[in-house]
Amino acid sequence: MKSAIICGCALFLPLLWAEETPKDIPAQDGWKMVWNDEFEKLGEPDPKKWTYEEGLVRNNESQHYVNNSRNNARVEDGVLIIEARKEKVKNPDYDASAKKSDWKKSREFSDYSSASLTTEGRMAMKYGKIEVRAKLPSGKGSWPAIWMLGTNRPQVGWPKCGEIDIMEYVTSEPNTSHATLHWWPEASKHKSKGTKTKNTTLVSDFHVYGMEWDEKMIKFTLDGKPYGSINLKDADLSDGSNAFRKPFYLLLNFALGGSWGGPVSGDDFPRQYLIDYVRVYEKAEK
Repeated sequence: MKSAIICGCALFLPLLWAEETPKDIPAQDGWKMVWNDEFEKLGEPDPKKWTYEEGLVRNNESQHYVNNSRNNARVEDGVLIIEARKEKVKNPDYDASAKKSDWKKSREFSDYSSASLTTEGRMAMKYGKIEVRAKLPSGKGSWPAIWMLGTNRPQVGWPKCGEIDIMEYVTSEPNTSHATLHWWPEASKHKSKGTKTKNTTLVSDFHVYGMEWDEKMIKFTLDGKPYGSINLKDADLSDGSNAFRKPFYLLLNFALGGSWGGPVSGDDFPRQYLIDYVRVYEKAEK
């Protein structure tokens, strides 16, 4: 493995160097692309860049995340398709004696399958810029997201690892893209701060969801236009540490239902969440 790239205040931690930037991708003033996926190769998402979450993972959601199934995650016609399907999936962790509140064990079957792709162990970054061009799914209970978790999550857990939500969309709040930071504030178990923007074509057109991140602030953009920012000093701890001044990895997932997605219904399955590209930048040297 090559050493990490250190450029100014940016830290990019790849396990695989980015390929040479295709000539048809325009350069951006002040930014250097360091990792990307244009989803041009038909079939399986690149296993050198992506891995998968599996099972019943979080938020009492309705879907079972399937590991590496072409039904739920595949590349076609230059886009990544994350597909939610209405089908029964057996829960391997089912325990007939489990309490109903222990939803990861008391649920014998899930009624839906979907996918959650992650760069954990493949790519992480500290500071820089991300842009993801995507078309969001409609349908009651849909909850697609573009987000990040601290690479120290296995050691410290959530929310101490920090969470950066670049885009979350729930159909109970149509035409609204949410961006949020979550962290552990010492005095309580969880704190969050967010911003949002409105657009009437989030499910009918592709849009570019972005984030610019440095040691002081995270700024969120839609189609290159800033719509909100969060000062990182809000998450400073008494020992001087801050979850958002450490490396994070990226997730692309299509959840259904759960604590925020709301009830799932409709005969519009399978539903598709389409991602045209993912591009990661660091500040260019002056």
